[in-house]
Amino acid sequence: MPNYTTVLGAVLLLSWGSSALEDEKRALDIPEPAPQPRRIGSRQPLVVTLVRYEGGTPGRDHYPHALPELIDYFEQTTRVITPVRWNEMRLDDPRIKDSHLLYLTGSGVRLQIDETSRRNLGHYLHQGGMMYAEEIRPSGLGLTAAVGATPFERQFKALIRDDLVLGSSGTDWQSIKRGHPLFHSYFEFPDGPPMGFGAGADAAGLEILEVRGRPAVILSTLNISWFWGDTQAEARDRGLQFGCNLFVYAMAQRAAISTE
Repeated sequence: MPNYTTVLGAVLLLSWGSSALEDEKRALDIPEPAPQPRRIGSRQPLVVTLVRYEGGTPGRDHYPHALPELIDYFEQTTRVITPVRWNEMRLDDPRIKDSHLLYLTGSGVRLQIDETSRRNLGHYLHQGGMMYAEEIRPSGLGLTAAVGATPFERQFKALIRDDLVLGSSGTDWQSIKRGHPLFHSYFEFPDGPPMGFGAGADAAGLEILEVRGRPAVILSTLNISWFWGDTQAEARDRGLQFGCNLFVYAMAQRAAISTE
């Protein structure tokens, strides 16, 4: 299996170029045209799926406003040539195998995921798929970060450790440390993730679960993706920039799988 960090490093190298090569050019002291910003990625689209499920409140638990806004920001502010396409789909749809990133949100919902959906999700994750799940809270409600596991977090983690999904492999959650590639894949987050809404949030609210050394599930209780869809949110750019990093991280995941 290729080293995931190595593949991501190669992606970043294509973005910023080799400093050694630039030093050699300067040493020749030959006037050259001003360098154009390098663009990275491939022309093959990154497919992102917003997960639909039974129950929940549209626009709150299900948050379709987020991805169109994030994709527009990604296209306007990055040098990545890979197009991003999104759709909405249930987990029992066999076409989720064609998605490179699943995006699932919830707030006060009681997750109701049937057997077919759980089995399908397990197959997707075991085959190299990646999911970003987030507990979202509308801005303006004055909610603070929860102390301890929230009901949504408990439900989601129970789903992942279900025998039909990841079973015992779905229990080894780890906080994402500051040096993790997710915080440096495009925009820099030297202090860890943006905190989202609510006092008391901390980086422990962003966790990752790996399967055979490969990132499979990222879970956030930091409310980051509410910033993507809420065009009136203050300090919105950092949340959107984190979303861009997530896209580039998913691209590196796809590149690593394609070299196997």
